[in-house]
Amino acid sequence: MLDAGQEFTSVTGGFDARRYLTDAAGPALPPSKVATAVVRSIGTRRVVVAPGRARLLARFGAMAPNLTSKIISLAMRKELGRMRESAVSSK
Repeated sequence: MLDAGQEFTSVTGGFDARRYLTDAAGPALPPSKVATAVVRSIGTRRVVVAPGRARLLARFGAMAPNLTSKIISLAMRKELGRMRESAVSSK
């Protein structure tokens, strides 16, 4: 559903998961960056490996969970609004 160039909005009712996740956590990371983060975490006690902007969001979540929740909710509301607009314009 998140593959670049694929059109799944007809299946998801207009919801674009890639656009939502990009708004909330930043652009997709190249596999090499994810692999580097995973390798670095081996042997540590970290359960979640979150490189890039996702790491920042995870740290915010630990320090200010209510603010982080609002940021994520805002991104979701934006995507739902886009979904409704595209549904109205396609009719």
